[in-house]
Amino acid sequence: MAVGRMLMKNADNLLMVGMILGGPEDDAVLGGEAQLESTVVDDGFKMTQTVMNHVDDLRQTTREVGGVTRFFKGEPLRPYLNSPGTNLLVKTIMEGDAMPDPRSVATALAWKVPGFFNGSEGFWELVVEMESNTILHFNFVR
Repeated sequence: MAVGRMLMKNADNLLMVGMILGGPEDDAVLGGEAQLESTVVDDGFKMTQTVMNHVDDLRQTTREVGGVTRFFKGEPLRPYLNSPGTNLLVKTIMEGDAMPDPRSVATALAWKVPGFFNGSEGFWELVVEMESNTILHFNFVR
């Protein structure tokens, strides 16, 4: 559990490590059409079309933080949906305490785990329908 907490506190680095370890076959092209297959997590997880609809969401504006440009127009908003690090991130979130799905899908479990993304502290939200191993919801919220 300590390792899971450490990874959640370093999710930005986790995504980068996943891209580096992913190898050339993954191309680390986030949100690209050719990468849709990579969102099937190695342990047999699939993502609903609703989740997949957010793979290509792009930042609409460039933003500075503390006088330094940190976010650029055109960057993927949710690179964790389609990254070689997705599998590790999902597994790490699932190390947390599960609860029944708040949307009342009987066979689904939900996780809300504290963590970081793009330098911001917040929560990783994950809902998985366990019988079909399908990710119904996957987001980071502040």
